[in-house]
Amino acid sequence: MKKFVPLVVLGVILGLVVLGQLARRELGIEVSTASIRDWVGSFGWQGPAFFVLLVILRSFLVLPSAIVLSSGGLVFGVTYGTVWGAIGLFLSATLLFVLGRGVGRDWLPDGLRRLFERADVSSVGPLLVGVMTAHPMGPLTPTHWAAGFSAVSWFGFYLAIALTVPVRAFTYAFFGASIAEMNGPQIAIATALLLAVMLLPLMHPKVREQFKRFTQ
Repeated sequence: MKKFVPLVVLGVILGLVVLGQLARRELGIEVSTASIRDWVGSFGWQGPAFFVLLVILRSFLVLPSAIVLSSGGLVFGVTYGTVWGAIGLFLSATLLFVLGRGVGRDWLPDGLRRLFERADVSSVGPLLVGVMTAHPMGPLTPTHWAAGFSAVSWFGFYLAIALTVPVRAFTYAFFGASIAEMNGPQIAIATALLLAVMLLPLMHPKVREQFKRFTQ
């Protein structure tokens, strides 16, 4: 019976992708902060719930996290944009991790399977999950899928994302709110913050060493 579990999970993933595209077309959500802002804002006091749902399902709707999270700053401001964005990212990461763990590594090509096995022997797995989640240009969806395919522990994964999803959510919420206010100095600060968060992790020698060990 267990051998059919990956097939069921793959069917669920495919179904979510198809339904996501149909739903986005039906709802008229475009890949822009203005479109997402208007859609979320149309729900009034229920907007936060729909925004969190949008963040959770953005992978299946094919919406970049940068645009969705920046929209949170536009609609809710920095504080609540960070809170709702972080909650959505945490639940989204959980969904992708569980689906990846349900499929398992046996269905992957040998090269990818060997790559994920390297994350099982040290702390590099949780470290990479954390860095890629916090980094504004880090690929969220592939990272959380990969964590599910690997043998990274549940505790290590949840600790990594719990510490880092607020960083990513705050960065883009601050950036989105700054654009909404059209405040020149604040936009400059937000841009500098974005660049700093992008570059600072790569300056740490241990981070570079872990990346090197993982890719060798």
